[in-house]
Amino acid sequence: MYTVAVSMLLLFAAWAFKNYWWRIIKTKRYGTEAEACVSRIDKHTVASYGGGIYGRSFDVFDCYASVRTEDGHQMEFRLLNPDRHLEQGRPIRIKYLSGTLEYAVMTEIMEKGLPAQ
Repeated sequence: MYTVAVSMLLLFAAWAFKNYWWRIIKTKRYGTEAEACVSRIDKHTVASYGGGIYGRSFDVFDCYASVRTEDGHQMEFRLLNPDRHLEQGRPIRIKYLSGTLEYAVMTEIMEKGLPAQ
C-alpha cells in the first residue's frame, strides 16, 4: 500500500513538472522576447467546501497579455507566472515560443508611461 501511494505521488509530481514547470523553463530559455500589455485579468472562485465560519474558497488569478508577434499578428497569451499586482493596461516584457502560441512567461514589469528602450 505504501509503495502504491509513493508511486502515485511520484507520477503526479512528474506530471506537474512536465505540464507546468517545464513549460516555464523551456519558454524562459528558448522563447522570443517581446513587449506586451496586460489585456485582461480574470479572477474567479474555483471551489468551495465546508460551510459557515470555516468554509474555504480558492481564487484563481488568470492574466492575459496582448502582443504583436514577429510575423505581425496581434496575439493574446495566458501568462504562466503572473504577478498579483498587475493591472489591466500595464506594459510588461514577456517570452513566448513560436510553436505554441497559447501561453507566455512574464520576465519584467515595465514602468508605466516610460517609453520602451
